[in-house]
Amino acid sequence: MPWLDGADRHAAILDYGCGYGRTLRALEQQGFTNLTGADISPGMISRARTLHPRCT
Repeated sequence: MPWLDGADRHAAILDYGCGYGRTLRALEQQGFTNLTGADISPGMISRARTLHPRCT
């Protein structure tokens, strides 16, 4: 993702409507450390917690 090259890896990032966390996981793999996801779907939150158990 070359468009992320100049981004601060410690910047606070909020993914509103994150679903099960696919985008946040990709950002984490790129070295971003301050990630937050929010979603209103209980099903998506449950799936996110299953796929990413160390996240709360």
